[in-house]
Amino acid sequence: MVLAHRNDMAVVSFADQEEQQWADSFRTVKKSAQEERKRHIVILEMTSHLSFSDKEEVMRTCAYLYDAGYRKQAPP
Repeated sequence: MVLAHRNDMAVVSFADQEEQQWADSFRTVKKSAQEERKRHIVILEMTSHLSFSDKEEVMRTCAYLYDAGYRKQAPP
């Protein structure tokens, strides 16, 4: 498992199962952004007044709205 990069070299560890689980628990920027996107989409879905019979269609529409820049804001 590559732990880090420094001076064009990789720091490598041959981790056992426990160490691997520990290392996997760190959230990357990409994973954090994916979780944030999903959380916002669920909030949009729960608070939307979209009337599609298919829940997947509602989630897809909310994802499109989020990707287009829409963010649910708390009322003043």
